[in-house]
Amino acid sequence: MSVRKRWWSIGRKQEAVTEYTDAEREFHAELARWQADQDLLDTMVYAAGNAGGTRGGVARGVLLRAGESALWDCSAQLIEPRRQRGYYAGRSSGVSVRVTKGVWYRSGSSRGQYIPGPELQTAVDEGRAVITTARVVFTGSRTTREWRYDKLVGVDADPAQTAVLLHVINRQKVSGLVIGAQAPVFHSYLDIALDILERGNHTVARELQARADAHMRAQPRPETSDRNNHYYG
Repeated sequence: MSVRKRWWSIGRKQEAVTEYTDAEREFHAELARWQADQDLLDTMVYAAGNAGGTRGGVARGVLLRAGESALWDCSAQLIEPRRQRGYYAGRSSGVSVRVTKGVWYRSGSSRGQYIPGPELQTAVDEGRAVITTARVVFTGSRTTREWRYDKLVGVDADPAQTAVLLHVINRQKVSGLVIGAQAPVFHSYLDIALDILERGNHTVARELQARADAHMRAQPRPETSDRNNHYYG
């Protein structure tokens, strides 16, 4: 074989190896996504199947009521509306002195108007969020909150899909949770909890099992090709 043909052959083999590596990398990424979805479905099947007939007790750090089951929990921050610092509009003289956290004293004179700051959702505590078959519960180092499903009228997610706001009719101001990358899982378990409340855990568990079985049958398989064998032939 001439030198030119030998270099051409080596180049073709290297090209085949590169294509194989890229395809293999893409397959493993797809397989990892599939496995994560399968694991979530399997855990949801288990949670729904074991959700009925409880007599209360403590689960996932929450004191449960009779007939209530804890489905899932994650680390979270409690967020509530907090008034931000305002400002003066117009002519004024003097200085603002901070007295304590969130409290400012202004000395001098002012002919302007004080404009209060907006109310923004602000993290006020850190702890755990627990989804049960009756409510969402937050337990933190300083406070505890619950959002009962029989009072729930709406659920909102922020554009970044890292936080959730829970609207309940027995609370004037809307509060919620920052849960980061676990937000999609939170929404999945909240959907299951509301479904269990309406139709019962056994029905929901059967439907989830059917979804898990169908997903298992759709497991990605590596593609086979004779192209690489041709390059090495």
